[in-house]
Amino acid sequence: MKKIALLGGSRFIGFHLLKALHREGHEVTLFNRQLSPPPEPFPKGVKFVKGDRNHPEDLKRLFIQKFDVVFDISGFTLNHVKPIIENYRPHIGHYIFLSSTVVYKKPYSNPLNENSPVDLTPNTYGGDKALVEQFLLKEFREHRFPVTIFRPHGVIGAHDASVAGLVFYRLVHSLPILIPKNSGRTSYLSVHDLVEACVLSMNNPKAFGSIYVVTGYEMITAQDFVKLCGHIVSVSPQIKYVDALVQYENYRYAKPKRHVSVVIPWAREDMICDNTKIEKELGMRFTYLETILKDILAWFKEDPQRLAYFSLRGEHYILRERTAPFLAEVSWELTDDLEGLVKQFKNNLKRVGWLKEGYFRVKRKLVRGNRI
Repeated sequence: MKKIALLGGSRFIGFHLLKALHREGHEVTLFNRQLSPPPEPFPKGVKFVKGDRNHPEDLKRLFIQKFDVVFDISGFTLNHVKPIIENYRPHIGHYIFLSSTVVYKKPYSNPLNENSPVDLTPNTYGGDKALVEQFLLKEFREHRFPVTIFRPHGVIGAHDASVAGLVFYRLVHSLPILIPKNSGRTSYLSVHDLVEACVLSMNNPKAFGSIYVVTGYEMITAQDFVKLCGHIVSVSPQIKYVDALVQYENYRYAKPKRHVSVVIPWAREDMICDNTKIEKELGMRFTYLETILKDILAWFKEDPQRLAYFSLRGEHYILRERTAPFLAEVSWELTDDLEGLVKQFKNNLKRVGWLKEGYFRVKRKLVRGNRI
């Protein structure tokens, strides 16, 4: 049995990882702000430390004990990670950081592997993740501090089906599915495979000081993804081709993104990730996409309400190659300052005051089930 800490992550990847670690008999402590309820009740026996990683006193309460493994699921910037390593290095047996394939520099030098160029631009999601990777690898080189970095790509599964949920909802309700006119190829990863990779790496010397690309086998376009989903539910999809940039812009301004599911962006260019290293070094084998999608569909069927948030639609804007006005006017910045969030909320209300007439009129039409 190992003592394991999970930093953040109670809704999707972290929740699946927590359940898997608990099943294997490990002592798991979850550290987060407890702002979001879990999708299901936590297993009995899981320990909790409520805290904010930006507050030193909260971290001190967590690291009063030592952990064999620390999984960092919520670290995005150096300010999130550096204080933990510098202050509590002796209390951590193995630090496993979840990064992302967003770190790669564009245009992509496909196929992308662990040595492909990354973008180190600060104050961007990918750039900040890459800077954290750089810092952790330096810690390994200079202090032999055991770190492992995962770059997962296209993670889907129960509790966050993402684009699969969108497609299944629209297939079973005979609604059109909007995809770019020229979509790129990409791959998808079962959340269970990512969890398995994390478990395989724990206290494994082979994984110390390593980065691993983690994704599935098949490279697939948006069109072929939709057709595969249609095959699974025995429905011929209604595909409408739209401008990729307009679809992306609608997604970029959508807050929160999960509530504007019709504009989930498909790959606009090829992003081909090479998972050879993790197969060879850790013996990973990945689930094929059709099996992943069938598992997701079975999860949806357990409770049809799980597809409910995919019902909101904004296709009338995308088909006219326009950005939805109410999305373009609203902007948010990530902050831990409550007063700042309140101020942003008030400013956004002022910007979109016309929504009292426009938005609710559109919403009533959508609720009545108007289609294209």
